[in-house]
Amino acid sequence: MILLGRRNDNLNIRAAFLHMLGDTFGSVGAITAGVVIWTTGWIHIDIIVSLLIGGIILWGSVKLLRETIKIIINATPEDVDYEEVKQALLAIEHFAGLHDLHIWSLATGYPVLSAHIRLEPGCSDSAHWQECLWNAKVMLKKRFGITHTTLQLEPESFESEELHSKVYYRPDQP
Repeated sequence: MILLGRRNDNLNIRAAFLHMLGDTFGSVGAITAGVVIWTTGWIHIDIIVSLLIGGIILWGSVKLLRETIKIIINATPEDVDYEEVKQALLAIEHFAGLHDLHIWSLATGYPVLSAHIRLEPGCSDSAHWQECLWNAKVMLKKRFGITHTTLQLEPESFESEELHSKVYYRPDQP
């Protein structure tokens, strides 16, 4: 009962809940099958109850395993739209482009983001960079719930295209 209200918080709690549920179903199933066998003599109920309980546990385990694999392979969380995040970053004032945008989860409900941001020409003042960085971090937290971000700001003169992946530019940029 303690885990019932919190089973969706993270994978560890959900796995513990699934384990507890399996133990409970196993005990109730064994008692039920024992009573049926004792009163009717029908021994096949034991196999039926065992397969039913095994199926329930397998269904929960596969779902849990699928979510765990997504975290391990650093997949973009299902509740975060990669394209929407990219467009939101490009819409920030003085951000001319971006590349190497990566979004993944460290744990359930803990999305992480890293990106290289190309600044508009003339944005070379470090105080201005801090303002741009702050605006991006606040937007990512409020709009997407991404609180852990690593953003590398690059001046327009930094030739990263030769070193990295494709640079995505705002439509009004060259």
